[in-house]
Amino acid sequence: MSGLVVSATGAGQVPSASIDSGFSAMLEGPPTTSRTFASDQTLRAYTELKDAGNAPVEIVTVVRDAAGREVLRRPEPAVHARVTDSNSLGYAIDLPLTPFAPGDYVLRVEASSTPGRPALSRDVAFTVRR
Repeated sequence: MSGLVVSATGAGQVPSASIDSGFSAMLEGPPTTSRTFASDQTLRAYTELKDAGNAPVEIVTVVRDAAGREVLRRPEPAVHARVTDSNSLGYAIDLPLTPFAPGDYVLRVEASSTPGRPALSRDVAFTVRR
């Protein structure tokens, strides 16, 4: 599982020396190293599973607040139908930040294909401001 690549609405307003057109297309904007976003933005994240194979894959997106409380859980069962000929699976999520109170959060994307085995996961911390 690759790391999480992050973008947000308005990310294209920040100058960049190099823009990866592939990521820009998947994220609907350029990737950003910023991890602080306004509450009126939509955070976008992308990850890729390599060697996804033919087994059913379930992806779960979880957001926790600074106290570790789960504030969002979004399961995506049976995403294996999106596996490409190269056996990879790209997964993108749009996360409107309007419902989030100002503060610190952690976005986690978990992927599992075999019951009883630990899920693969990637985390990215972010902050919402008004």
